[in-house]
Amino acid sequence: MTVSGGAAAGTSGANDTFRILVARGLRAFGDGFVALLVPIYLLELGFSALEIGAIATSTLVGTALVTLWAGMVANRYSVRRLLLAAALLMAATGAAFAVTTAFWPLLLIAFVGTMNPTSGDASILARSACWRHRLRTSPPTGASAASGSCS
Repeated sequence: MTVSGGAAAGTSGANDTFRILVARGLRAFGDGFVALLVPIYLLELGFSALEIGAIATSTLVGTALVTLWAGMVANRYSVRRLLLAAALLMAATGAAFAVTTAFWPLLLIAFVGTMNPTSGDASILARSACWRHRLRTSPPTGASAASGSCS
């Protein structure tokens, strides 16, 4: 009985690992795809290189601040709730980008939203596994909590 129970548990863990790896791979592909498409889309809208750079910078600064904030409050809320809020914010950011064509609203949306203009995984979702581990072991304190650091 213990062998079949252990095999079932091992299979479940392997399935979870596979799903996580597939999801991370798809997300990384999406991040890289968006990193290429956003500047092209903004060029098609007629923005200058300076305006495109300002919007990209705004996304980086906004994402960094949201990640710092999430690092400070991660121990107060469930990881599921934080990830759901982050996913909804990302979806709202994408929808707002799709319907807005003026520079200043796009700059604000880029800052408030959590769109990642780089091909790396540098957003709030990148820290989810780290937060889950840290919350199980000990709550973050000091500089590690303020920075959202996983080390």
